[in-house]
Amino acid sequence: MPRIDWDNVEDAQDFRPVDEGRHLAEVAEVEESGTQYGDEMWKVKMLVMEGECQGKYVRDNWVFSEGGMKRIKLICKRLGLNTSG
Repeated sequence: MPRIDWDNVEDAQDFRPVDEGRHLAEVAEVEESGTQYGDEMWKVKMLVMEGECQGKYVRDNWVFSEGGMKRIKLICKRLGLNTSG
């Protein structure tokens, strides 16, 4: 871990996460990667398209492991994708 002298780091002036709730967003970027355990992972970056949070990015890591597939299925369902079969 790098050594950081916090006295030389300015405070953030405008960091506000995306408000809880539903937002229209588009997938802006997907980077294929892997976990330290060898599982496939996608680093997903989504851009909020409208509302008060328009222009903000939401980032998430989708891990395609046995344990991670439940979460991937939930995400796909919430995105309106067919998860049957």
